[in-house]
Amino acid sequence: MAKDARTQITSVAEIAVLALTSEAKLGTSKLILIDGPAGSGKTTLARMLQSEVGAQVIHMDDLYHGWEDALTSATMNRIVQSILLPLENGQLGKYQKFDWYQNKFLETFEVTAGSVIIEGVGSASAPIRKYASYVVWLEVDPQLGLSRVLNRDGAQITNEMLTWQKTEQNWHKIDNTRSHANLILSGERADGLALTEYFALTK
Repeated sequence: MAKDARTQITSVAEIAVLALTSEAKLGTSKLILIDGPAGSGKTTLARMLQSEVGAQVIHMDDLYHGWEDALTSATMNRIVQSILLPLENGQLGKYQKFDWYQNKFLETFEVTAGSVIIEGVGSASAPIRKYASYVVWLEVDPQLGLSRVLNRDGAQITNEMLTWQKTEQNWHKIDNTRSHANLILSGERADGLALTEYFALTK
């Protein structure tokens, strides 16, 4: 990543202010989306933002229907129908969490009106981002991203992840996700950078 692309340092608190002062497009709720390739730090940023805005966090890993039916129109439509449309209409959103070991959806969770963060690959796809107040895109070198995921989830998913990286790259390219982000950040931590700060990137 070119050093001259790094224009400033932005804190999580600053991102929270930007998101919370943006227009609500999901009824009375503020929807914040954090997208980018695997291993770029989306979950970490979501957790830090959660403490700043008091948001409910939803992970795309819980919404995918396994490896094969993850980044598909069926998945995006299910998110819109079960979570977003009810919230837009002043009702409770709901979703079932996918169990990767049993290979099926199990426990059901409710989503209440307020601040909602959806993080994960595909979270800022076109059908979802139309409801978003703020979209953050995180970037990372593919090799670093792969290393992070395998360190976290185990080397046994190496083949799946290599395939997944191709799938996500293709999905993001077709969807043109990055160009629709309000803020583009580096997921690569720099020396001396505080845990609550990221380098901001220009579009």
